[in-house]
Amino acid sequence: SSPIILNFGVLRNFDIFARVLPITYIPKIGVGVEGEPQFSLMPRYQFFNGFIGAVEFLFPGSSKQKFGINPQLHYLIGLGDFFTMFANLELPMYFKDPRGVVESIRLKFAVGVYPGSLFGFSLAGIYLEYHFAYDFYNKATLYLNHLGPGIYLVLNSEASLSLNFSIYCEQFASGFYCGIGAYISYTFDFNRFL
Repeated sequence: SSPIILNFGVLRNFDIFARVLPITYIPKIGVGVEGEPQFSLMPRYQFFNGFIGAVEFLFPGSSKQKFGINPQLHYLIGLGDFFTMFANLELPMYFKDPRGVVESIRLKFAVGVYPGSLFGFSLAGIYLEYHFAYDFYNKATLYLNHLGPGIYLVLNSEASLSLNFSIYCEQFASGFYCGIGAYISYTFDFNRFL
């Protein structure tokens, strides 16, 4: 599954994320086959440095999916010049009988080391991400909801083009699965044309 996500900065402390175009291959194994809503809008507001509140509105991409709301708290802090820590608390809620949608509370952590320019990249970082969750629908505690190392690379001097690559294992109520994630991001500055 590879959605296209747009992020628009409205003000210095307010932005909006939109998951607009899902590109999904559904294998026979069926992990979340009709589960996770594929379209969403998420306004975020930064209350103070590093502390962000957000609400993700999830829209169904098929008749078997449900509308949902996912309130979130994000906290990003620098630990010295080269270390960062990220914590994210989510409570996704779906309306009507979810029928396979994991309705849960999720706590996400990531710790990263960013040594600066490395191997010809403008910025390189190595991080470890861990998620703990409780699945209310299946009444299951997911101690390893997500675990995996990753690498973050900034590809140009303006820091507008970046690549994120990770390998991970995930726990669902039905078992453990492993995967590979690759994300590419480009930032477009409208101020250049104003």
